[in-house]
Amino acid sequence: MKTLSIVAALLSLAFLSQPALAQEPSRKIEISERYVRIISARAYTDLLLQAYEKGWRYPQSQIESGFKRHFEELKQQLIAQGYAIVAEEAEGNMPVDQPDTEL
Repeated sequence: MKTLSIVAALLSLAFLSQPALAQEPSRKIEISERYVRIISARAYTDLLLQAYEKGWRYPQSQIESGFKRHFEELKQQLIAQGYAIVAEEAEGNMPVDQPDTEL
């Protein structure tokens, strides 16, 4: 549930930070890769905490692999929904600090 809230917050912030799209229908909404990485890490951490509370334990290598996989899957979902993920070196107009969303 928190994962859905986090993704919704990410998408709404990305939408609000862009100029009106009615003037440029072919332009995709850009989202910072760094921002997607932060949201993904928070969501995956929440999943790990839920698993830990159920008594599930994972080796460090699986956790690291899971973080990478979760990030890549979130990126692909956003791309499929029409968003453009902007590489970190091209982030001039993207949020630089962590978002003010509370988990």
